[in-house]
Amino acid sequence: MNWDQLLDDERRRKTNVNYAKSKDVRSAFENDYQRIVMSASFRRLQDKTQVFPLEKSDFIRTRLTHSIEVSTIAKSMGSMVAYHLLETGLDPELTKEHAEKIPEVLSCAGLLHDMGNPPFGHFGEESIREWFQLNMDQLAYGDHFISDILEPQMHKIFSTLKGMHKCYE
Repeated sequence: MNWDQLLDDERRRKTNVNYAKSKDVRSAFENDYQRIVMSASFRRLQDKTQVFPLEKSDFIRTRLTHSIEVSTIAKSMGSMVAYHLLETGLDPELTKEHAEKIPEVLSCAGLLHDMGNPPFGHFGEESIREWFQLNMDQLAYGDHFISDILEPQMHKIFSTLKGMHKCYE
């Protein structure tokens, strides 16, 4: 694995800020984490429930809380794995500097993992997936069935998903 390329904190989009003279000691990944936390998209997660509340409890679990928890766990796991790789020498190309960046990247991924999910959390996502698996053959656009319109690559995926559904029946 090319850790230098994978964990490169050079930004594709350059700014007018001269980081060489800047007193900001945060890594680019720490900066990303803070941008995510301050973003409107992330803050919108506080208004979405992680699980549709069917009980009359005053405790409602939001996607914001869930994402913060996932971020914390991802960061801890990244630290443990990076430490293990360094200690055992399983990847001689992994340096201490690389190992320090891994938890930072994973904490950002944990914050972002639920953005864009459909309503009602992962349960809703699974329900939507199952519905499409069962009904794709009946969906049409104009005079054509959707399954006939799909590109060959997507058609293979559709066939695989349909086959997986039959395995669970």
